[in-house]
Amino acid sequence: MSDINLKTKATGSAGGKVILLGEHAVVHGVSALAMGLFNKVSVIAQKCLGPTHLTVSAWNFDATTLGDRPEDIALSNLCIELGVGTSGVALTGDATLPARAGLGASAAIATAAAKALSIFNGLSINQQRIFNAVQASEKVFHGNPSGLDAATVTAQGVIKFSKKTGPISLSCPAPALVIINSLERGETKKTVSLFARQLKNDLKEGSRRLNKIEELVATGERHLLKGDMSNLGKVMSENHEHLRWFGVSSDRLNDICKISIEAGAMGAKLTGGGGGGCAIALVDNESRSNVIDAVETSGFQVVPT
Repeated sequence: MSDINLKTKATGSAGGKVILLGEHAVVHGVSALAMGLFNKVSVIAQKCLGPTHLTVSAWNFDATTLGDRPEDIALSNLCIELGVGTSGVALTGDATLPARAGLGASAAIATAAAKALSIFNGLSINQQRIFNAVQASEKVFHGNPSGLDAATVTAQGVIKFSKKTGPISLSCPAPALVIINSLERGETKKTVSLFARQLKNDLKEGSRRLNKIEELVATGERHLLKGDMSNLGKVMSENHEHLRWFGVSSDRLNDICKISIEAGAMGAKLTGGGGGGCAIALVDNESRSNVIDAVETSGFQVVPT
């Protein structure tokens, strides 16, 4: 890398994500179905003096490669994995995606920053290098990330993902969803540990449910490919019940699912880490407005898509 290739300004962007089926189980080797959300995060890279730093005013977020907070370490890991050094770049982020809501915000900002840093330093956009850099960043927040978020935030449409196969694009229309924020912040690292602990404490029942989630993902994939949204909704709701057993839901997420289904949604479940954050409701043209009205009347917030 030579200075002649350096840019004076560069921009990177990424979307968020929703997990349709299989979150948490994907950490333990099960496949998951997920869908990318279009360009909800962008980062501008510009030259500066001192350590590389990242600010996202919409999230009240700042990180510097000189610090020792988790966000500082995550940014340093990202820069080191990319091989771009840890000084001389000011990164300014803009986000319409809510943070810590189960929508892949940390992976999205890391991906956007990695793209901006790559372009700024005259590097090509190498997807594997960016994926590895985002994973190095994500480990700070999630402990044992499956790689699903890092793969999905740059995806177009629906993907199937497992640790073994990586992302596989599915040829199917994106399902119509209402994304509802519980307005409780999720702690993915905490819920990943909760899921693993419940699995260990009741290995027989936990393994049965893990296998059942694997079956639901396979069934859900078939429904998606056939465009059978009614049965996909049933599978999503069943997946949520298993996640409740593993202890990664919350009262507010459970209420969102109940209210959504009573308002006409075909299915509903938490999405992402759980413990707070967002739920998704599968809707059609007739039920969308009813679901939105019902959850907003109950004090929840619909995330624009």
